[in-house]
Amino acid sequence: MWMFGLNKPFSWFRDIKPRDRFAKTDGETKSVWVVDRVIEVTNMPPHARLIRQGDRAGGYRTISVRALADPTLYRRLPPTEAEA
Repeated sequence: MWMFGLNKPFSWFRDIKPRDRFAKTDGETKSVWVVDRVIEVTNMPPHARLIRQGDRAGGYRTISVRALADPTLYRRLPPTEAEA
C-alpha cells in the first residue's frame, strides 16, 4: 500500500533518529524539519517530534514515523556537512 509508507520495510521506521532531517513535499520547500526525538508509547505507533530548523521560537510538530515515510508528505534530506 502506497499510503503512509506501508510498502517500506519496518527497519526504515526504526532508522529514524534524532537529528534526521526532512522536508515537506507539499510545496513548503523552504522548511526543513529536524527530528528532536522519537516518542514510543505502549499501544501506539511511534511518533517523531520535529522542530523547524532555524526556528528560535520553539515551534514543533509531532507526527507518526509512518507519515515521515510517505513520499507525498515528507522526503528525507541528507545530513548537514557538520553531521556527515
